[in-house]
Amino acid sequence: YWLGKSMHSRPLGFFVAALAILRELNAFAASTMLDLSHARFLLTEYPVRVGLAAISLWLFLWFRKDPRVRMAYALPVGGALALLILLRFNALVMPFAVLAGIILVFGRDWKGWLASTLLVVLSMTIVLSPWMWRSWTLSGNPFFFTSKPQYVLKEGFRSRPPSTPTPAPPTSFKPISPARNISLQRVHSDSRQSSMPPAISLSNPERGGEKIAAPIINHFAHNLVASVLILPTDPIFHDLRRTIYETHPYWGKVGGAWQGNLTPVEALGLWINLALLSIGIGLSWKKWKLAGLVPLGIFLAYNLSAALARTSGGRYIVPMDWVVLFYFALGLMQIIFWGAALFGLDLEDERSLPEDRAFSWQKGAFALLPFFLFVGAMTIIDRTTPQRYPELTKDEVFDLLIRDDLLTQTGISRQELGVFLTDPDARAFFGLGLFPRYYAIDKGEHTAQRTAYSPESFPRLGFTFIGPFGAGQAVLPLLQSPSYFPHAEDVIVVGCITKPNPHAINVSLDALMVIVLGEDETAAYTRDPAAPLQCPLPEPICENNKNCR
Repeated sequence: YWLGKSMHSRPLGFFVAALAILRELNAFAASTMLDLSHARFLLTEYPVRVGLAAISLWLFLWFRKDPRVRMAYALPVGGALALLILLRFNALVMPFAVLAGIILVFGRDWKGWLASTLLVVLSMTIVLSPWMWRSWTLSGNPFFFTSKPQYVLKEGFRSRPPSTPTPAPPTSFKPISPARNISLQRVHSDSRQSSMPPAISLSNPERGGEKIAAPIINHFAHNLVASVLILPTDPIFHDLRRTIYETHPYWGKVGGAWQGNLTPVEALGLWINLALLSIGIGLSWKKWKLAGLVPLGIFLAYNLSAALARTSGGRYIVPMDWVVLFYFALGLMQIIFWGAALFGLDLEDERSLPEDRAFSWQKGAFALLPFFLFVGAMTIIDRTTPQRYPELTKDEVFDLLIRDDLLTQTGISRQELGVFLTDPDARAFFGLGLFPRYYAIDKGEHTAQRTAYSPESFPRLGFTFIGPFGAGQAVLPLLQSPSYFPHAEDVIVVGCITKPNPHAINVSLDALMVIVLGEDETAAYTRDPAAPLQCPLPEPICENNKNCR
């Protein structure tokens, strides 16, 4: 509302706010049909969306007139950029986009753009300083954000890794001494090593730079198309389900992936939408010059950041698709004003525009303070909260099982489990078990990616587990639903990793056994039907829920 009111008029502010509300209500209703992100989900896209809108407002108020006089806006802009970097690494592109905008606005006034750049960088550093201190104490590297871009620009990023044969388990086993006493209250956080990948380049002399550039360009174009297609292209008001599944199959729900074909009515609607967008962008340029293109610049910069990460569409355009709604509303509102003027009605109210006030340094510092306090509070909470689970290796988890005599209920001997854990793909975790679900054959939750809760051809228990290792999901084949498997209790999970990257934050585990260390009782569950103790564990073959082998 504030941005629309500042750039055009109070009616536009209300109109844009109404469109944003309607878009969010549609997202609520369509959350079971599409890969979306909205305010009800604990995901980062929505707060990043709000943050980018705030940055657009501050930059517009800064650039629209006498940018040197309003240089204090650099403080809240830098604070918001720092917070967005902590929310999503996609925002790492945004500071460069803001600095490019500063240079374009100040032009030959190199002292002005240099001072503004230093202010933005300084405010970002102030806000990020608590978390940089945390990163330095944990890893020895205060610049926690430097490794992410190098991984993203790697040629193999998000590529399917080549399959490698699983080595056979060794025939002999060297017993692991259970003499070490492992305390569950111990906190192991003194590792200061930081592994940095080698520098990479967009060009590959062996395979060619197009191997990297082509997917980035494709995702960038896909984001542009997907963002524009949130606008209606059909004059008929369909219900939401019909719109998604039948009328506009952009999402590949009916008849496979959409091939780009439009009916004559839809093509006309698309051209009208593009015309309204062009009017909105052109009017912004005519009235405010570069300041009027701030939202467009934010849109293109974040689109580029998503494309560099090889992601597009769905929830990935949520942080920036509001820009399309904004210029669309601006073009439509201006046509209404022009039409009213033909009949002698002057709807434009200059008094609705905000007064041209300078932004003081006191206001800038006050606007920066909340960002610093938020990051500082998160750092204090992180460093002062006791660590509930120690960082245990699989050998230490093995020692814990032996020390507390937890193997007796599993039917697996110490020697057998020790041999199993020598397999490179074998894992053992100690953490907190969450959201257990039992499913019969071919039952489960239909999601965009395969998870522990996806439909499978065998009955199983699926759950999530968290700990110092990050977060993971486990699947344990079971012919019958366990009578006792509580939510939010300590668990020990042993199995074979199925994710290609064994050091990934999200671990996918094909479980061999699960031990629940509940407050009321301790329960152990092993794979049923039984499987050879080696990785990969064979998937059960079932004729029905009671006859599996």
